[in-house]
Amino acid sequence: MVGALAFLGFRAIMGSIFVAHGYPKLFGGTGKPVSETAARILGPGFVQAVSNGGISTTATHFREMGIPFPYLMAWFVSLLEFAGGILLIAGWLTRPTALLLASEMVVAIQKVHWRNGLIGPGGFEFPLAMLAGCLGLFGAGPGDLSIDDLISDQNAPGRREGQTPSPPATPTGGAIR
Repeated sequence: MVGALAFLGFRAIMGSIFVAHGYPKLFGGTGKPVSETAARILGPGFVQAVSNGGISTTATHFREMGIPFPYLMAWFVSLLEFAGGILLIAGWLTRPTALLLASEMVVAIQKVHWRNGLIGPGGFEFPLAMLAGCLGLFGAGPGDLSIDDLISDQNAPGRREGQTPSPPATPTGGAIR
């Protein structure tokens, strides 16, 4: 049970961070309000990100970085971070979501953070840690307390209502009874 709770906590932290980074890109813009509670919990960096955010601003940054189809990619990345974070929290479609987010972190390191070194302002320490977390979720899966696990348990042979699992077969093909 401790492992299941640890995975739930890990997914919740990773997902929340992605949601907090996707929200300003998706819903931000000049003059967009941030509640006092959100400002207090998420900090002045979040308030600034919302004020400087929005799809158009994100697309402009992507264009400046030479990312192809900047407007389309701004929508994709914004939705990936926001909705993908929610999916990680829920533990639903965890592996494909983690793989997409890991890919995004590779691009972020390459296009934005690499030139600043590992540690310091704008360094790649944070996106590298997020990349590692996403790779961990991709490799290990979401854990037991997840929608993915619930769905796989319901679809497992012998788990559907009214069914009993078949007995294992012997090397000669006969069932062990």
